[in-house]
Amino acid sequence: MAVYRSIARNYVLRNALLWLVILSIASACKTTQSSDTTTQSLQALLDQAVQSDLNPTPGLSLAVYAPDLDLSWTGAAGVSDIKTKETLRAEQTFRVASITKTFVATAIWVLHERGALDVNQSIEAYISAAHIDLLKKGGYDPSKILIKHCLHHSSGLFDYAVGSETYLHLVSSQPDKRWTRTEQLEGAMKWGTTYGEPGEEYHYSDTGYILLGEIIERITTKNLGLSLRQILGYEKLGLAATYLESLDDTIASSLPQVHRYLGREDATTWDNSIDLYGGGGLVSTSADLAKFYFQVFNGQLFLEKETMEGFMMPSRARLPAGITDDYRSGFQVVTIFGEEAYMHGGFWGTFVLYIPAYNASIAINLTKDGPYQYLIKEVITLLNNHAKAAE
Repeated sequence: MAVYRSIARNYVLRNALLWLVILSIASACKTTQSSDTTTQSLQALLDQAVQSDLNPTPGLSLAVYAPDLDLSWTGAAGVSDIKTKETLRAEQTFRVASITKTFVATAIWVLHERGALDVNQSIEAYISAAHIDLLKKGGYDPSKILIKHCLHHSSGLFDYAVGSETYLHLVSSQPDKRWTRTEQLEGAMKWGTTYGEPGEEYHYSDTGYILLGEIIERITTKNLGLSLRQILGYEKLGLAATYLESLDDTIASSLPQVHRYLGREDATTWDNSIDLYGGGGLVSTSADLAKFYFQVFNGQLFLEKETMEGFMMPSRARLPAGITDDYRSGFQVVTIFGEEAYMHGGFWGTFVLYIPAYNASIAINLTKDGPYQYLIKEVITLLNNHAKAAE
């Protein structure tokens, strides 16, 4: 099962590799493009990616949302199922995995703004007695783990998902098993030890986010899917294709989901509970993801300036050697062309990014791993050219 652990670790690390590629790009291109040329060029990028002999991808969808530049475009190329060769369509949904964390973190801050919780309080005040007991038996002091520690991945909680090979081995050997949040928390207690004291050091961990999901459920008295829909207001935001799979049946699509792969295995039919309770679980489209990121970072989810400031606030936890992540509340801050950008990736091959300099967001989904670094580089270059043409 070492191959699964390698794939999982690659998911956590590949965003760093992506930004090494992006940051090596020349800061601007000399040519400019019209809107029509830009959209034609975007579609050409997708077509070239699936036809390339050099590290091609079977299929991908792309969305660019930049209202200030009069640019809102979605497209797709290739296939959504490697076996059947079914054509991939831009409106097809897919499991977004860890991009769910941005939705969960945003919902936590909305609840904080409404006075339903305080991110500076310990999780002990909000999670179940059974889970408090589990944490204590696992050697943790839940009274010291604050909600904001879970948001920033500085809780010290061992990551049940990819902290060891155990969970991936169990998931792949029992693809039909319906997992519970409690079983995943139990795994975090059994399969590894603490990363350190709460607030001390950054370590990416789904465990903190499944507890955030529990906190949301206990406050709203609804399951996480319905809670996220109501707290964030999907309909008001225009998110017509976003839902938490198996916990929110509001959306019914006539199109099949884009297939998901773990190495050579088609994991599409694996029970979605493997990644459901806060660290992942959402199903969406590239268009919805781009639109959500645009609205979050334009402050449309929060009523108060102070809430946005808290949402954007850096963690004070130190970084382990070799790690450069600047992880905030469910998103990572990077620098492109000297400008800040906010992003998150998902395990199955999904990426979303917001760039304040262009007031624009980009979302890409791959049927299977492919040249995503190159694609992001080219999309940003095209966006830069389009912005110049609009001046």
